Amino acid sequence: MAAKQSLCQKKGENKTFPEKGEILVPWEYVEFGAGYMRIYHPSHPMNLGYDGYYIEDRRVIRAFNKIKYYLTKNIRGIKAYCEAGRIIKVLDYQSLECAVVVLQRHTLPPDFDEKKAVLHPGMVRLDYEQARRKIISKDSNYLRYLCDHHLPEYPIFFSNEVRINSNELPYDEESMIFVIKDNLNHVVIVYENALPARASIIFRVYRHQCVQALNAIHRFFASDTINKREKLQQQRIRLNGNGIIDYSHNWHTDYFEWKSRMQRYF
Repeated sequence: MAAKQSLCQKKGENKTFPEKGEILVPWEYVEFGAGYMRIYHPSHPMNLGYDGYYIEDRRVIRAFNKIKYYLTKNIRGIKAYCEAGRIIKVLDYQSLECAVVVLQRHTLPPDFDEKKAVLHPGMVRLDYEQARRKIISKDSNYLRYLCDHHLPEYPIFFSNEVRINSNELPYDEESMIFVIKDNLNHVVIVYENALPARASIIFRVYRHQCVQALNAIHRFFASDTINKREKLQQQRIRLNGNGIIDYSHNWHTDYFEWKSRMQRYF
């Protein structure tokens, strides 16, 4: 049996695609935007004078681009028909619909249950449309790796990180929350900012309090706490409680070193 395609697979494989006829378009050549998607012929990709095959879908958001590699576990690509190196028709709308449903489920913001967790004062609860406006726009090898190792039985959560430094001027940064390991007692959660300069923060939480812990992590990073990452690193703030057992940092000094260190959490 052929090995599954890695979600961290790089572009530019040595594979040719016919200029006319039926082809299977890999996900790296599907671009997701706000309310639409574009499908490109792999031999004539985006930004090369071709607009791609346009499909309007109000459910689609740009964040799908950050985790579309997750789809390769079950959906290898989109069957399409092309002429003169241009996609002119999608042949498998069922797989496309399945892909949108999966990506939509994995980019929902955390579901806050106010009966189980007290919201941080000043915390703004994000509904789905608010999350769409704060979506990730930058590529990240770290996000790809975590997407590859995320457990499929859990959603991938969008989290808005509010950065407030000593000048007290707040600004938003996009992050995702991944679950990379669970057993009968514990779950390992990774909070990953889209900016490469931000360290990964890994939380070990009690399995039966996983939702409560996710809420607490999201509330903390969306709070108005000044220099929250620095204080967390210096242990001037403790996040224990709410199901959180402990946490650690994995610095983005070098991607391959980071990946090697991440192995200890699996």
